[in-house]
Amino acid sequence: GDGFMLTFPSARRGIGFSIALQRALRLYNARHPELMLRVRVGVHTGDAIHDKGDIFGKHVILAARIASIAEGAQILVSSLAYELASSSGGVPFGAERKVELKGLVGSHLVREVHWWEEPVDADPTRA
Repeated sequence: GDGFMLTFPSARRGIGFSIALQRALRLYNARHPELMLRVRVGVHTGDAIHDKGDIFGKHVILAARIASIAEGAQILVSSLAYELASSSGGVPFGAERKVELKGLVGSHLVREVHWWEEPVDADPTRA
């Protein structure tokens, strides 16, 4: 039930980190089947309010809501994060789908990142 909110300088770096995380957890789970970890990831991009070591704002809420509908070992990205990250290629995305997000009006578009597929440049240090 624990959650973490991380920020990155670009949508692509956030997605790259998420892919590296899921791949590392897949290796961990193979070695420790008795202590399997499954992480849900939601990625969005936009301005955030930074205050006393915490982050706030509409875009932060959207990222958290996207993560809340993901399943364990799944990465879901907003349509905005998809648009920014897909332009340079290398990340395999699933089909777009409409979702309802708790506390937010209307439907929102998300895509799953197929992090298990190759090739993917999952180096979070690249732009």
